[in-house]
Amino acid sequence: MVAPAPAPSAVSSHQGALFVLLATCLFAFKGILARVVLGTGISVVAVVSLRVLLATPLYVGVALLLARRAPQAPSSRRARVEAMVAGAFFLFAAGCDFSAIDRIGAGPSRVILFSFPGFVLLIEAARTRAWPRRLEVLTFAVAWVGLVGVAAPEGPRALAGKDLSGVLFALCGAVSYAIFLTASQRSMRSLGSVRFTAYSNIGTFVALLAALPFVVSPTDLDVNPTGFAWLTVMVVACTVLPFFLLSSGIERAGAGPASLLTLVGPPITVVAAYALLGERLTPVQIAGAALVLGSISSLKLSDARRARLAQRRLDLAGSTHPAAQAAPAGHARA
Repeated sequence: MVAPAPAPSAVSSHQGALFVLLATCLFAFKGILARVVLGTGISVVAVVSLRVLLATPLYVGVALLLARRAPQAPSSRRARVEAMVAGAFFLFAAGCDFSAIDRIGAGPSRVILFSFPGFVLLIEAARTRAWPRRLEVLTFAVAWVGLVGVAAPEGPRALAGKDLSGVLFALCGAVSYAIFLTASQRSMRSLGSVRFTAYSNIGTFVALLAALPFVVSPTDLDVNPTGFAWLTVMVVACTVLPFFLLSSGIERAGAGPASLLTLVGPPITVVAAYALLGERLTPVQIAGAALVLGSISSLKLSDARRARLAQRRLDLAGSTHPAAQAAPAGHARA
């Protein structure tokens, strides 16, 4: 006997989780490729700027290609503007992130930046006027403790002698990224994930053009061929493709669950840096990664059980419906 198929909402949620995990894996390798690009002599400002300038035409091109294959209803001007404003928040979050890395280092900044799932839960709670699920709050708390072990195994000593304004930048980045994720979920209801990705990145592009005169000098754009080649790989494999996957995942799974799933990113980056760049991997980092992966896995297993129970209730309700009971009798009379 074949088991009944999951409810569409459950299938959509599982697909969304898979898309978010794939996007997170690709985003995790962005840090590895960024180190390779920076190692060729390209400046940080050039990497951030060229990444946006190269990626935006790809986003728009893919969106136009898909729109021709599957035409969609026209979108409102308000929805397009909201998506572009969300893209500006994404750029602001990225700028705060790089400023934090410059002031307090990559490890401590990761710990603070990846508090954004907590801010997403708070924003969603305020929007829906309902407390987040206790399991989601517990998952975030346990995963964040694990993240501290992964990104800053030396603890508070990681901030010794650092410019503590970087802490403020990292917090601003976390809040801005949380706003971007929750705004994304709202915009995608009317635009869909593909059009949202295109319009939001147009917003990122416009915001970058407005900021360029204040942050870029002519020497920053002195790019060598090797660095440009690696930058192109990073743009395609670790920016454009995962951004489409992340948007599709948020559309299916929701901003809250998607933000929690992205917490697996730093452990993947640390392990990849150990395997590919020969960086150090300590027992504390391994234990932290296990905490992150274990907490996220527990959440997804719990969600899967809830989906199966909900499907069983629907099946039972359908089997006891009068129309379902009358069907066999009608068949016998035939």
